Amino acid sequence: MQIVDAHVHLWHQDANRYPNKPWVQGDLPPIDGTADRLVPEMDRAGVSWALNVQVPWYGEDNRYHRDALAAFPGRFKLLAVLDDLESEDAPARLERQVKQEGALGFRIHFCEPGRRDQALAGVFDPLLRKSAELGAVVQLLAWLEDVPAIERMVREFPETVFVIDHLCHANVAEAPPYPSSQRFLELGRHENVYVKVSLLCDLSNQNYPYPDVQQFVQTMLDYYPPQRLMWGSNYPLIPEVRKEQPVDYVRSLELVRSDWPWLDENAKEWILGKTAATLFGSRKS
Repeated sequence: MQIVDAHVHLWHQDANRYPNKPWVQGDLPPIDGTADRLVPEMDRAGVSWALNVQVPWYGEDNRYHRDALAAFPGRFKLLAVLDDLESEDAPARLERQVKQEGALGFRIHFCEPGRRDQALAGVFDPLLRKSAELGAVVQLLAWLEDVPAIERMVREFPETVFVIDHLCHANVAEAPPYPSSQRFLELGRHENVYVKVSLLCDLSNQNYPYPDVQQFVQTMLDYYPPQRLMWGSNYPLIPEVRKEQPVDYVRSLELVRSDWPWLDENAKEWILGKTAATLFGSRKS
């Protein structure tokens, strides 16, 4: 079984070599986010390669990604960040990111002020149209309250592939049928919607192996086939988000690989690698 980590973040604390800027969620975390730290963990876990979701602190500056890829050929692919999503030249900058930087798509952060209203108003439509033209993925850091905006984009641009991060930050503490998540779950009826099975340790309100998350994912499979679900570690933030129960890299993988006995081998193969390999693997980065 090929294992792919569909969600990591890479950065370096050397701000002279890799300048960073403030973001709405604060400064660049004071954590070692280097490829040098991650690759040995990937090797220990048996992970073939990972999708580097560019951090907003770097914006369109991909220097550290390029250096990481040079140091570890074939181990990373790039999901870009675009500055000034609402500007007229954003589609041209997306094309540059794809054709010159090797990006496989870009990310919209709904935690940034006004993003939901912009999505509802069609501000991002030129970018979504360009994404379909380029075969680029639109990844969404979104919450349940953002689902109406996502619904609009998904309906209006059926040829564009959308990937929702972190189970859309669903309230997994609810009992089935998860009333607050119903509109998110119904998005699974659209074949152009994928979801990252990621940030599980943070979403859960229970101890490892997070029974509440497991029950929610089991329900998700009634709406999303495993061919549109993919595991991601959210490295390097996973060890820090649950300090009372540290979750190391291998354990975040073993949760799905070994501690979900209800997940059949075919579904496990898709979620742990085949989905990401099918969506991203054939593309050069």
